[in-house]
Amino acid sequence: MMTLKNRVLALLNIFHTIKDENLHWRTANQDQQAQLKHRRVLAEKTLEAELKRKSVQLTHEITLLRTKN
Repeated sequence: MMTLKNRVLALLNIFHTIKDENLHWRTANQDQQAQLKHRRVLAEKTLEAELKRKSVQLTHEITLLRTKN
């Protein structure tokens, strides 16, 4: 049987291995993550501009309907 010390050391080893794997993955995918973040920001800005344009258009249409009635 493993002693308590050996079990704790094994758990610490697993923990450090997982942390190292995560760090390697993040490093390997850093460029892709940056590109995705940039694309998301551009998509949000595009959507914001489209919503503003539609809001102005709807406001204009509402104004036209009110003046007709």
